[in-house]
Amino acid sequence: MSLTTTRPVTVYDHLAAGLPLRNESMQLPAQIQINGEVLIPLGDDDGNGKKKLALLNRSAEVITVEIPASYMEAKEIRMGKSLTTYQVNNGPLFWIGEDAVRSGGDALPIGPTAQRLSDQRHRDFGAACVVEILRKGGFSSGTYRLAVARAIPNEEIKAKKKEDDAGGATETLAVKKETRTALKEHLLGKTFSVVRTDEDGREEQWTITYAQVVPQAQSVGTFVAYTRDLYGRNQMGDIEAMRINDIGGGDDQIIEVIHDRGNWRMTTKPRKEGTIGLARALARQFPRLSLNDAQAQFALENRYIRNDAGRRQVIDLEIRRVMDSEGQDMVAQKLPLLQEPGFFLLFTGGGIRIPELRAMIAERAMVAGKEEETHFAFVDPTVSGVMNAFGVLMLLIFATSGRSI
Repeated sequence: MSLTTTRPVTVYDHLAAGLPLRNESMQLPAQIQINGEVLIPLGDDDGNGKKKLALLNRSAEVITVEIPASYMEAKEIRMGKSLTTYQVNNGPLFWIGEDAVRSGGDALPIGPTAQRLSDQRHRDFGAACVVEILRKGGFSSGTYRLAVARAIPNEEIKAKKKEDDAGGATETLAVKKETRTALKEHLLGKTFSVVRTDEDGREEQWTITYAQVVPQAQSVGTFVAYTRDLYGRNQMGDIEAMRINDIGGGDDQIIEVIHDRGNWRMTTKPRKEGTIGLARALARQFPRLSLNDAQAQFALENRYIRNDAGRRQVIDLEIRRVMDSEGQDMVAQKLPLLQEPGFFLLFTGGGIRIPELRAMIAERAMVAGKEEETHFAFVDPTVSGVMNAFGVLMLLIFATSGRSI
């Protein structure tokens, strides 16, 4: 839903309009309390193309970062300014994100949570990203204890029946054992000492501890953010069946949410390839550059490359070629989703930032008789990439503030 009124309604409306999460009588907190300890809540979505983080500052403004999932051990700079460099727990010096991509750094491995967290580079990259969002949120270097709402892939969450006190059975969501074990082994209670050295050689010391780690299904976060107001109340009461198409970098997921007899039920359709297929097709148009996945994704989103002559080259034409081939195939796979009646469709994820893809989906939807805002909607492309991180942050804040959703 686009923000169609001057007053925001849901927390997503606040996010899309760039407004703090507050009204005349209250504001959502920048700190929460768990087991008597005051912690900074952080939403963390470990996407295939980017790490996305979200938190609230002391004025209830939403702070987000999206950092390309690329890591490279730092090189010694012989001339000119250095790049921002990190060192975690006395390990190697490294660069992250756009700096790493531009310098030919590797894309970090994708896959299940357990597989990612087993990689030391991935954990160090994550700690460096946390430093970046704390700095953006106005925090000074120092020691911080965090409550991290971790957006994990939907397939790592499963339904589990639990017997209640009255002898009946209730259905809850449980995290798969491998994921739970990896989070406990590599993050929960772990402290990361990070030295950040900027391009002018100024050094900062940060110590961050993952005091609490709360896993949540990625797309539950988007659903909550899109439908709940500041008090956690559902503002989409007339919608009983919704499908969320989360078009990410590595995968393209369809999540079905149905309201039935007072309860919400969520199921996930099998995953397909996300925009990584488009990025790889784009890379094939520049064989002499040997673009890795991180570089190809960066080029697709930013619409330029550094060509074989070392020059900046706008690649709108090449992207249109990719969209006319692979993009058409990607959208064609969505025809059953677009044609089936009985569901409100919400498109989100970093993929809808590609204007050609967004236009193609809208065209197919309208051909299928769907009206935008009535039958389907796009999350605002300026915030679509951070919706999962923002949403799980909202879930954590609502849960610890006594607000039922």
